[in-house]
Amino acid sequence: MPLPSTTARRSLALLFAAATSASEARADAWSDALAASARAEAAGDLDGAVQPLRAALDAYPQDVALLLALGRIELARGRSAEAVRAYREATVRSPRAADAYAGLAWALAAERRCGEARDAALVASALERALDAT
Repeated sequence: MPLPSTTARRSLALLFAAATSASEARADAWSDALAASARAEAAGDLDGAVQPLRAALDAYPQDVALLLALGRIELARGRSAEAVRAYREATVRSPRAADAYAGLAWALAAERRCGEARDAALVASALERALDAT
């Protein structure tokens, strides 16, 4: 098989560099959102901690880590219904994420939905045991 031409190699190199740069920019935006949220939370500004997470979720709606962080902050704000939504979405996006089910259990308990909270806690426990067994 012949080697690609110099022009083709340059084009591929430019495409790779652009893709890498775009990927790094996305990773930076994601980590910046988590860092901004953590700084606001550490300063006691829970409302401010939610804003960067919601903005990042607009860009990364599938991201389970962002959903888990949002659920935790919403629960700390006393907004258990919003926490339930975030954790439930995390369980949809990652059905084997024990942390999502554990958070969901806490949020449901805060809503006094004890049966559902128990069920979520049992799923979290089963997932943790399965993880420990591997």
